[in-house]
Amino acid sequence: MSIYSKLPIYNDVFFLLKDLYERVPKFSKQYKYLLGEKMLGCLTESLVLINRISGERENKERIIGVSEIHENINKLLIYTRVANELHQLGKDSVYFFLAEKMLDILNQTENWKKFLQKSDFPGIARLSDEQARNKNATFRPSILGDKRLS
Repeated sequence: MSIYSKLPIYNDVFFLLKDLYERVPKFSKQYKYLLGEKMLGCLTESLVLINRISGERENKERIIGVSEIHENINKLLIYTRVANELHQLGKDSVYFFLAEKMLDILNQTENWKKFLQKSDFPGIARLSDEQARNKNATFRPSILGDKRLS
């Protein structure tokens, strides 16, 4: 078993793809081949990107790949909304279920990208964390308003 297959994002994308493979054949003929294929294409491309990212050594290339996954899932979210508006998904609860899964994947891509950016420049990330702590310390009195503690 490959390392990428143990990633939560891989499993979430895979199960979403599986779910859509069961739903797309139920679309009307005019939507099944255009809209359904685009939806499935976004997810299969995302799986390929996850595989490519897991084998990549350079963080810059990994960040680009994660950004592409993020873009694919955003497209999928749009296609899913269109499918819902065209009454191809069935119940409205299906749309919310699928959208929730997609938003979870988008959140994972954001976190993965932040992690890669931090690990790419660890000195800068530490410095910004230190600055944030100092910034919070200097702004605390302003939270209290004009009242000064003696």
